[in-house]
Amino acid sequence: MYWWAGCCCNVLTSLWLVVCRVLQSIGPTNTRRYHVAVYFRGERLATGIGHSIQQAEMNTAANALKEKAGNIYFYFTCI
Repeated sequence: MYWWAGCCCNVLTSLWLVVCRVLQSIGPTNTRRYHVAVYFRGERLATGIGHSIQQAEMNTAANALKEKAGNIYFYFTCI
């Protein structure tokens, strides 16, 4: 899935392309959990888990902000 500016995952990356990929779906359909990763320029920034793909993506974006909060300036300056 590809997103452009305006998506929760793009908080770190402004107008650059961010890719969210479902790595794994676990469990039966009524209690399935999705494991999602977010990538920027081929580098995995973070992963997250949720009961829907959208929830997993939101958790992944939150984890990326927590893990990379000190490096946001680096991502904006290394074009």
